[in-house]
Amino acid sequence: MSNNEKIHQLEQQLAKLDSKPHENEHKEIDILNELAWLLSDIDLKRSYELSETAYALSKSAEDKGSPYPHGMALSLRTQGYLNERFGNYDLALTQLYKAQKLCELLQLDDVLTDVFDFIAGTYSLSGDYPMALKFVYKQLEAAQRIDDKRRIVNAYNNLTHHLFETGDYEQVLEIQQKNLQIAKEIGYKRVECIAYGNLAESYQKTGENEKALEYGWQGLHISKEEGYELFEIHILDILGNIYLKIGDTESAVQHLKNGLELSNKVGSQTTEYMILLKLGQAYLDRQQFDLALDTLQKGLSIAQAAGAQSELFQGHLALSKLYEQQGDLAQAFHHYKQYHAIKELTLGENADQRLKVLQVVHDTETAKKETEIERLRTVELEREVEERTSELNSTVRLLQKEVNERKRAEAEIQHMVDMLEQRVADRSRELAALYDMTILFTEAQNLTDMLEPALQNICQNVKASGITVHILSADKSHLQLAAQLDINDWQRLKQIPIPPNFTAWIDHVDMPLMVRDKSNTPPFLPEEILLPSFPTYFGAPLRVRNEVIGLLGVYREENRPFSVQKISLLVTMAEQLGIIIQNHRLQEETQHIARTIERQQLSRELHDSVAQRIYSLHLFASAGLEALHDDDPEDAIMRLEQVNTNALEALREMRLLLYQLRPLALENQTLPAAFEKRFDLVERRMGITAIVEDNIRPNLSEEVEEELFYIITEALNNSLKHAEATEVKLLFSAAEGQTLVIIEDNGRGFDPDKIKAGLGLENIYQRTDKIGGLVTLDTAVGQGTTVRINI
Repeated sequence: MSNNEKIHQLEQQLAKLDSKPHENEHKEIDILNELAWLLSDIDLKRSYELSETAYALSKSAEDKGSPYPHGMALSLRTQGYLNERFGNYDLALTQLYKAQKLCELLQLDDVLTDVFDFIAGTYSLSGDYPMALKFVYKQLEAAQRIDDKRRIVNAYNNLTHHLFETGDYEQVLEIQQKNLQIAKEIGYKRVECIAYGNLAESYQKTGENEKALEYGWQGLHISKEEGYELFEIHILDILGNIYLKIGDTESAVQHLKNGLELSNKVGSQTTEYMILLKLGQAYLDRQQFDLALDTLQKGLSIAQAAGAQSELFQGHLALSKLYEQQGDLAQAFHHYKQYHAIKELTLGENADQRLKVLQVVHDTETAKKETEIERLRTVELEREVEERTSELNSTVRLLQKEVNERKRAEAEIQHMVDMLEQRVADRSRELAALYDMTILFTEAQNLTDMLEPALQNICQNVKASGITVHILSADKSHLQLAAQLDINDWQRLKQIPIPPNFTAWIDHVDMPLMVRDKSNTPPFLPEEILLPSFPTYFGAPLRVRNEVIGLLGVYREENRPFSVQKISLLVTMAEQLGIIIQNHRLQEETQHIARTIERQQLSRELHDSVAQRIYSLHLFASAGLEALHDDDPEDAIMRLEQVNTNALEALREMRLLLYQLRPLALENQTLPAAFEKRFDLVERRMGITAIVEDNIRPNLSEEVEEELFYIITEALNNSLKHAEATEVKLLFSAAEGQTLVIIEDNGRGFDPDKIKAGLGLENIYQRTDKIGGLVTLDTAVGQGTTVRINI
């Protein structure tokens, strides 16, 4: 994650915490400190505000009796660094020394390394190079102790800056080149940017201006790209100085002006006076005396306030030259005297500090040599101890080897046991899945109801994302979708035309299909079967004996093939599905044959009884007519009596047949009327208030009326037998092509979760489903029962 991404993430977290103030104060302080630290090289003012807020919260937590020194340490580190950049050296050192004590107390070694870094930098900027170098060595030691490559490289960068005072430029350049290489390897842009700037400054001091410009431009590019404004100012200052040295004052002025503008933006006085003095020199070289005078005076004023002696005497020298060229000899002499006075003082101090720096370097190198001698003694002692214990180690290794062998054997045995248990568990799940599919067939009412639970079963066992079942048309020209699960664009799979080569594969199929990312798609497979949202497809034929009747398609959203065990299970399940589908077909054929036989029997009975009676009526009526024509009233009366007798017999036989076809209660009356009669004969005689409301009489077929009759009867019988109701209501209504029947009682009700079957509920659900209806049951213990049937 880049710095900008981290900053954005922390800003979001901070905004969430702002909406719930002080809910988690320590977390808020940590976020403020981390965000301030990330912004310290990018947005100095915002960084300082955040670190001040974090410090105030940490301090207030201490006042409340729950101190948070960790938050104070991080806040002081950031504030000290920023005050160093702002030129507030005394305040910076005060804050950094406080941070040092807290870090040592809390053992915050990583933060302590940064604190040493900034103390060294503050001493360096204020001109105390020996103290700066001491803290650089402390910084390097702390960074090496925690083995942090970024901080180690940063410490070496600081070390080379102070090694300039020794005059060993070759060593300085070698260390800086190594730092640059490491920074690139670990992707540390901050140190990479610093290294480019240091190399540019080093080559400029050794007179290699072309290399200095090359490294300066590379550092400027990275600082802009990463948003490191302070480093950008520093490199612009270096580039301006290089261009001044090579006589390109136009480029020097442009870079120094850019640096000055950025210094003003971030509020860095340290870089501001340095750039002003160099910019004044550039204006002087270009004979722009007014600009030079104004710029040099501003630079001297800021340098005077900061106590920057080296920059002061250089500024006085530039002003002396300016006044001399303008002919103001009094001012020129005044500034020349100032230049000499400060120069002698500064050069003397610099010489003294150079000696002190050399002494620090010498002491450090001596300490390193003594440490190395001590290390060699320790190594020799360790070697002796190692030789004396080698035999013991050999014995231990032999014993350990034997122990390891025994552990390995035990592990192998345990692994075999685990594998066996896993295989038994897998086989048990597979057998359970096949058993569940068989049970589903016995419970289902139609093919779709039967297949959908079976598909859920398969998906769970093989971890599939979607599944389809296609049945082969009679002429083998199409695959027709019989059922699907979790396929969004299933419409394209509804009816798939089969190419001739696919038919040939079906006739001789001996292996299932496996397709991944369409990379190994068989040429005979119809394109519609492969769905864009499912890169993995598995197809297994549905078989009945040796004949293929359809295709099971299993999909996965991820590009992951099915294992051999899952493929074996899918093939078995596909064969089981084929058997179930074929059994369903046979069941439907059996029911069709039974209905045909029933119709034929009814036809024979109508022919043998009612039809013959009607034919007899015809004969007797004809004979009666002939008797009337022959003027034989006695014979005519006898024939009419025979007509009457046969008509009554035909009527009885017809009613008997109708009773077999249709409930007797529905003869010659509607459903509401039938139940009015039932209420008169049953409920009302038992003292139960029974009401029939026929709001809008539904227009139903005889088949639906018959099923409704039995459904309502079942519900009323439940109320009568079990509910102990004192009131029952039956409501019929119809609207917009739908019929609603409500059976309601005020009985004791029941808990439907505890009664899964019984009370005739299964019959009600099955009969309602048969006529395409929906049952809604509303009941609870002590609240009566309402059954709604919507058709």
